[in-house]
Amino acid sequence: MGEKDFVHGNDRLERMLERPGMADAVAALETEADELDRIHAMSLAMVREAGKRTQVEIAHELGISQGAVSQMERREDMLLSTLRSYITAAGAENPRAKIVRRSDPRHASARCAGSSSAENMKSPTIATVAAA
Repeated sequence: MGEKDFVHGNDRLERMLERPGMADAVAALETEADELDRIHAMSLAMVREAGKRTQVEIAHELGISQGAVSQMERREDMLLSTLRSYITAAGAENPRAKIVRRSDPRHASARCAGSSSAENMKSPTIATVAAA
């Protein structure tokens, strides 16, 4: 591909947004992302309490000790698979994760919950998990 054929990412995005219905689809995803951000602001303990579960019940579901659940709830960083398992044990039926760049100012105050694979990415990431 020659330099003449190169398309800047922003130009490509602008063209994609011109497609019929695409801007509406993006707006719907942004609305969903805002809700995910709100949910992410909750601590894991708050998520557990919202699901009316105790640490002992979460521990039993995950096959770990109550103390390990307590430590998990205080962690600033964990694998996304661990986070998903915790959220599922707390009662979520279909948790989803959203990865965003930590440099995004909308997420400046969010707690970090990234995976080890995130360390290999160019920008640090945070994860947002929401129950459907």
